[in-house]
Amino acid sequence: DDALIPVVDALWRFACEHPGLYAASVPAPGDDDPELQRAADQLLGVLLDVLAGYGLSGDDALHAVRAVRAILHGFLSLDAAGGFGMPLDVEESFRRLVASFVRGLGEHGTER
Repeated sequence: DDALIPVVDALWRFACEHPGLYAASVPAPGDDDPELQRAADQLLGVLLDVLAGYGLSGDDALHAVRAVRAILHGFLSLDAAGGFGMPLDVEESFRRLVASFVRGLGEHGTER
């Protein structure tokens, strides 16, 4: 948890501070851009290293990476569209969502 939560938080902050760059990072890079592919591979490597601490590897780890991206993108999309109109701290809601996901990973990793 000490590694995954800060990584997801850094992704959140990057997306909030650089929405255009974040939007450009959403599609998987094509073979025609080796620099972008290297950057994507580096980020994937960090996430896979962190997820290994939960006992996840191979397809299980890749599914978890997709879940992290979906959580981040879904939350950002809802926020950008004005979907969180209640007077609650949006960042606190995001932290709670991530914490819930992380707890689930811990349970999943021990089952494998």
